[in-house]
Amino acid sequence: MEGNPGTGKKKGQIAAFDFAYIQFADHLDINCLHFVMHDQLENIADNQLNTLVEVANCINGQYIVPILRDKIPPNIDVSLYEVLSLSQEDKLFKI
Repeated sequence: MEGNPGTGKKKGQIAAFDFAYIQFADHLDINCLHFVMHDQLENIADNQLNTLVEVANCINGQYIVPILRDKIPPNIDVSLYEVLSLSQEDKLFKI
């Protein structure tokens, strides 16, 4: 690792470590949670986000990411992965 990676690069490294741990635990039959949840992925470059989506599709787990739609690279089809979509009109907690 180099001296001072940016926030986006750190987020990508953390996600890669979490995915690797799930694969490692599965390989050794270690009980673990099979989901990863990260926030603030808006700082990650498009190529890193594409790689995270590819890797997340290959692990025995779920990758939970709250992200603004306009921050998702255009080549990622959100409808394939979207579980819940919120907006100003459709909020999770209604008053």
